[in-house]
Amino acid sequence: NFKSKKKRECHFPMLSNYPKQKVLDLITQLSEGELRAEVNRQVISEKSKFDPINLFDQISNDTDYITLQHLIALFQDNSYKVSYDDTQVILESFDKDQDQKWSFKEFLESVLPKDNQQLRNRIISAVKRLERGDGAIEYDIIYALIRIYDEELKCYKTCEQTRRELLLCDEFSIIAAFKEIDVESKGYINH
Repeated sequence: NFKSKKKRECHFPMLSNYPKQKVLDLITQLSEGELRAEVNRQVISEKSKFDPINLFDQISNDTDYITLQHLIALFQDNSYKVSYDDTQVILESFDKDQDQKWSFKEFLESVLPKDNQQLRNRIISAVKRLERGDGAIEYDIIYALIRIYDEELKCYKTCEQTRRELLLCDEFSIIAAFKEIDVESKGYINH
């Protein structure tokens, strides 16, 4: 018994082609940007010399938090040119409790893989066994760390520009955009 597929009913105005394309662009930009950041998270996590505790201690100058000033120093010391405002964006991206600094847990969330649970668990298990480090961090670890933050920043900037363009479009409606994506009319997006 084959059931005929019922066409989706839409109770909201559909998006015209321009905002529809912009929504698609935004989703694509976010997906591709997160993928690039994730690749760098996996690269740093696979390095045998990756010691998140030692890395955190070095960046934070052996304090309990990484602040905006610590990130600025990290970037300047490694010739990564980034503005104060962009550094603030990076900090806020992983500052879950919004206290303008990263705890060790927030730092780990910024560097650990999100899509490779096995690799993530291996690093978390290793962190539980490690003592506070005292060795110098190799440049390739610092470089991989900066690449993560660079990809996150690029993704933010690209998506923010597209978001602004969408909000300036008279034909754009968040509800209509959601309805375009929620093709099964479930009230949530699961893909």
